[in-house]
Amino acid sequence: MSANYSLLCYTREATGREEANNEDIAYSMHLALRSHITGQWEPLNENYGIFFAAGMPVSCATAKSRRACSAASNFGVDLFDESCSASDAVAHGAVMPGLDITLKSLRNPFLFRLKDGSFAIAATRIARGGGPDGSERSAFLLAVSRDLTSFIQLGLVTLHTRKGVNRPSVTFDAVTARYVISFTGDDGRSYSAVTEDIIAAVRSGEPLDIMEDVQVTESRSPYDCGIPNAVPGNVISITETEAKRLIARFGRVYNVAATVAPQKN
Repeated sequence: MSANYSLLCYTREATGREEANNEDIAYSMHLALRSHITGQWEPLNENYGIFFAAGMPVSCATAKSRRACSAASNFGVDLFDESCSASDAVAHGAVMPGLDITLKSLRNPFLFRLKDGSFAIAATRIARGGGPDGSERSAFLLAVSRDLTSFIQLGLVTLHTRKGVNRPSVTFDAVTARYVISFTGDDGRSYSAVTEDIIAAVRSGEPLDIMEDVQVTESRSPYDCGIPNAVPGNVISITETEAKRLIARFGRVYNVAATVAPQKN
């Protein structure tokens, strides 16, 4: 393997349940490695989703029932949740999907490195099925990962706007030691925000101030990556060790040998 690999994150256009690519699967983050032999992008996990947005407990769920939603355990009450009723399961510390959990999806994933070198994902959270869920007006989803084989969803980064947070991207500026958040508003203009600690920004829930950008640098991948129905996000560089770990976890499994125990007569 080469010392470095290119890693692409993307979603897909939904095609159908028969192809294992309905909305629940298509609107999740997929990953692909670029082959050093062919130059083609090779999807991991059989072109199936690798990171999915967590379902959110309804606002009236009890603290005990919220613990049953392990993927959203770091989230507070969803400010964009309009649900106002719950099933009887909540009284027993449980939840029912579709009733006590509002299922979510994502689009426009963006991979980046945190200050410590680990990974993070910024994405637009959407409702199950692909429609808006309200959060896209002023926030984006943030998750972190040590090695992209497992993820911790932290919640939403909120910005001082109600005019759309589309195609969010984040980079860490080592010179200023700050994270630079870039996005496009519903008016088509480019905006940015900065924070010294993006994880703390999620946990505080305090909106970050924004400014309009004069010069825009495109950090995504607006090209045909050659993967059927793919909607590219961005590309990052990863090390050989990181690539090996991803291949071991999400690569195709091959049967390379078979043995049969000796049979007794």
